[in-house]
Amino acid sequence: MAKLSSVSLPAVKKAFQASLRVPTLKSASILPQTQTAEAVWQQSCLATGSNVCFTSIHALPGPAASAHTPFGLSPPWPLASGSCLEARCGQRRVIIQKCANDEKKEVWILRVFDRTLLVQSLNLSDRNLHGDVYLDATLGGITLDATGERVAFIAELKAPEGKPFFKYVPSTESKAYQLQGQEFRFKDEFGEQMVGQGRPVIVLVDLKTEEVKLWDESLPSDWCPGQLQFYKDALIGMAVKVEPFRLGLVYCSNRPRVIFKLDLNSGGYQVLSGEANIGAMSPRILKSRDLLVWLERDLVTANGIFPGPHQTCMRVMKRNLSDPEALPQVLVSEIAVQPSETGFSGVYQDCFPPRCFALDKFLVLSASQQSVITPLVVDLETQQIQVLKEHAQTTIVDVQDDYVLGCRSTPTSAPTLVAGIVSQDGQIGFQPLSHERDLIPKLPASTGWDLIELQSGTDSVPFNAIYVGTKSGASGSNEPLIVWPHGGPHSDASSIFVQPSYFFNQLGYNILFVNYRGSLGSGQTSVESLLGKIGRQDVDDCMVALDACLSKYSHLGRDRVVLLGGSHGGFLVTHLAGQFPDRFQAVVARNPVINVSTLATVSDIPDWCFNECGLPFKYQSPTPEMLKKMYEMSPISHVEKVQAPVYLMIGSKDLRVPPSQGYEYYRNLKALGKNVEMNVYEDNHPLGKVSVHANVMVNATLFFDQHLDMKR
Repeated sequence: MAKLSSVSLPAVKKAFQASLRVPTLKSASILPQTQTAEAVWQQSCLATGSNVCFTSIHALPGPAASAHTPFGLSPPWPLASGSCLEARCGQRRVIIQKCANDEKKEVWILRVFDRTLLVQSLNLSDRNLHGDVYLDATLGGITLDATGERVAFIAELKAPEGKPFFKYVPSTESKAYQLQGQEFRFKDEFGEQMVGQGRPVIVLVDLKTEEVKLWDESLPSDWCPGQLQFYKDALIGMAVKVEPFRLGLVYCSNRPRVIFKLDLNSGGYQVLSGEANIGAMSPRILKSRDLLVWLERDLVTANGIFPGPHQTCMRVMKRNLSDPEALPQVLVSEIAVQPSETGFSGVYQDCFPPRCFALDKFLVLSASQQSVITPLVVDLETQQIQVLKEHAQTTIVDVQDDYVLGCRSTPTSAPTLVAGIVSQDGQIGFQPLSHERDLIPKLPASTGWDLIELQSGTDSVPFNAIYVGTKSGASGSNEPLIVWPHGGPHSDASSIFVQPSYFFNQLGYNILFVNYRGSLGSGQTSVESLLGKIGRQDVDDCMVALDACLSKYSHLGRDRVVLLGGSHGGFLVTHLAGQFPDRFQAVVARNPVINVSTLATVSDIPDWCFNECGLPFKYQSPTPEMLKKMYEMSPISHVEKVQAPVYLMIGSKDLRVPPSQGYEYYRNLKALGKNVEMNVYEDNHPLGKVSVHANVMVNATLFFDQHLDMKR
């Protein structure tokens, strides 16, 4: 473990506790008919090891509103803790939550609030019709029809329980008799962070009659539903293909998916999007115009690789629901090379805000534009795209009529809630509704951030890195630098506030977030350029970024550089430690990919292993030739050259990069007599539990302090 210092530990703990004072915006909604907005903020509580939430009510911009001060603030509200689903229709609010009943048994409860009053509650578990409700954003969600009388959501199909062969079963229970010996039958699931989820079913609740009905037979058996939206007497949703077997879904847009329509009167099922080699998701309906929009991507790359990178540049599609003969149309196309003439670099997220239409004619969203989150306004008729660069670092969270809510932050300023009014020409004038809290410690005045534009190799694909730290200092003052490549690899580090960066900055660490080629935000060509080149192109880009940063900021110490990364970021930092052993003083890797060849048959996303090595995925095990290529592209092939001390942070419940990857690296380093430590947490891939995250961050800092001889 990291060497404890009687000097370092109190300072590190104090800085971490201070970083937890910064709340994150969990959600925000424009409230109907009140010219107000409700924001739900989340903070971590170390005492309980859980997240707590509180709400704030804000006046929206307008002649009678005070836009800068919340006029109401409630204490922590359990229903906003993230363990519930919520839908609204006018003044009506429906919430589904798992609660303990008077017998201390966990049950699913549906509650209906009208204005501020609880007017109805149903115990869904008493019906014994379905299993756990899906609370995730990947397949889950809840929708309320226009009358406020029907609710639809996704839950796990209740499977009959198998009985042991030698347990007495009454002859009258013919169904139980048929299930004898089936209690250990394998159940295919959707992998990482979706344990227990494998057979989703549509649940429809009539609030007038309190009838609860399952819609299962109408859908094809090899497709699973999710992401429901009411449209008149129908449900529109997303369905994902699950044959020949289920692959991991979290963080993965590269799954065969379609947008469907289910007629609640006839039970008729219709596919509204394309079907072949398409991933469609996030349906949204502009009901006043009978217009459906969704996000879509191809599942075969330009080089013929299936199913392609797990995240990529998306296109926005639309379809007229009032015309049965209407076909899907492209509203926003993919961008091959950044940026377009308008400065538009593409859409990269796999979901829209829950509400995203303004003035019945604009689609409002935000997307990473060369690592800067930027609002976009799309005209639904002309298809004109406005990139609101003057409001960069603003994430759109809710839209209603002409009002827009957003969350604004920078790497050195905490998140604030902002609101704006959309003009008829699609412009938005934002103003703050909240401000940074006085109790949040300020970073030193010398701390700032910088977006460093970079070029590497012979191609014309640019990339960048984000530096967060002291912008000036005495040349040769030897300040420490953390090189932190993101995971994915097809994600990005955006120029927004992140709690770990704030934590490290308080303690005198500077950080370099590297958006190597293959990251999102710079065009489809950049994303696909990494396939078949992992361990080489991304590693080289990290070194180019490091050298550029050290050249630009002479106060950084060339012999005081450490590495931190998780998942594919862990893959990169262990690669860097092996390929450039004399450049780094310490390495912390969280759930790192160490050996792609041994990962290919145990990960919930085996396609990642094939595609990132430039190989097509056919739902089968790799050949010996493929295994050789995977091994040669992995950090394990450079393990003998590692010199820097290594600290591994491993989740025992990780299904994405199972703990065997970390164990393999640990044992090889031990066998070679290298300096290596390892923590194993009862957690999954993100290591996101409050107590686990705290332990990882504090131990990582103490480890860096020890090997950089930091004085506090």
